[in-house]
Amino acid sequence: MKYLIVLVTLLCTMGMTAQTTAKVHLLNGSKVVGELQSMSAAGDLTILLDGVDQPLLIPADKIEKYDLHTDTQKPRSQWRSRTWHATTSGAVLSSSYTPGLSLTQSLTRTIATGLEAGAALSIANYRVNVVTNVVGVSALGRYYILDQRVTPYVEAQVGYGWALKTDDVIESNGGLRYEVNVGYKVEGSSTIWHMYVGYHQQVASYLYRSGFETLSEVDIKYRRVTIGLALGF
Repeated sequence: MKYLIVLVTLLCTMGMTAQTTAKVHLLNGSKVVGELQSMSAAGDLTILLDGVDQPLLIPADKIEKYDLHTDTQKPRSQWRSRTWHATTSGAVLSSSYTPGLSLTQSLTRTIATGLEAGAALSIANYRVNVVTNVVGVSALGRYYILDQRVTPYVEAQVGYGWALKTDDVIESNGGLRYEVNVGYKVEGSSTIWHMYVGYHQQVASYLYRSGFETLSEVDIKYRRVTIGLALGF
């Protein structure tokens, strides 16, 4: 529990930034308010206006006066302004057997503030029985609870997985797969990290030769606890 508390504290600290707001009074009588990016020795100000990607340079000879205010706050997420998101994730599939591994590549599109929907391609190695490798395709939905760069989120996937044959298998079949995760997002300037835990289930079956003339068919439900890390762009 103490490690969880330390991790949450660290994540929250990472999301806190010291932001300086500049209120600039121009000689023409207008006012400009934005986040101060830099100030030159000559008195030129570079500020970032809300909703604008490129910073604005204000020459010193255009400025009548300016006020600066610095406070520590949680900045709002900029991820929502990106239409498409590509995310690569790796996870440990924990069970009472030998743990397995999974690798997932997803592509999602922002459809509302904090809400993404898309598709995922994955391969999982369960490391049990005979058929252990399954390739899956899923629909994916992800919701960020807070409109901030550090926020908890929930994610759900549902789709179909194809069990891959091995030398000992005569026939293999896949089935329904689904996964539900909860975690934390930590957003940088150009990347985004996800740390999550969840539940994963995959249905599969295989037919193998258990004796000289004996065939055995086994139906399996791979049930796993997922612990993963993902990097998005």
